[in-house]
Amino acid sequence: MILPWRHEAEFKDGVAFLRGLVGEPAGQTKRYPDQPDSYYLETEDQFVALMEFRRVQGVKRPD
Repeated sequence: MILPWRHEAEFKDGVAFLRGLVGEPAGQTKRYPDQPDSYYLETEDQFVALMEFRRVQGVKRPD
């Protein structure tokens, strides 16, 4: 899933959160320069933590 961020500060906070949760992005090879990083969540607990982080930020979950 692609997660939208409302502005750069949210994006930077999100990247910091994801790196703290799962480490470096998965698949460092990008086909396109503007392709976003990918993070692999291994557990449901990680997904729940991410959704809670976004809820606190006020970002709606994508449909």
